[in-house]
Amino acid sequence: MTLGTSARRAGACVAGLSSSPPVCLFTVGARVVIVDRVAASRVDCRTAEAFQHGLGTPARPSDVVRGFPVLSQLASGALRHVDITAQDIPARGTSRTG
Repeated sequence: MTLGTSARRAGACVAGLSSSPPVCLFTVGARVVIVDRVAASRVDCRTAEAFQHGLGTPARPSDVVRGFPVLSQLASGALRHVDITAQDIPARGTSRTG
């Protein structure tokens, strides 16, 4: 049994949104970017939480994971560039008053 032309076209694009190759490429590319940005957002959140917990900062720091794609950085096990901004980082051997 062979697939008809319309069935092949429908299966050519993710989710069957269009049979036009440029539209299909755009759709797949847009989905990849969206998934990567969602992953970057989750990594930002987890990095800030880990930094706050590890250093005991009273406020959660802000951070930005740079670079694209983040998914490949996660797969490699290392983030290439992360900017972290934190305030009130406690210094060892000192006490804070006031």
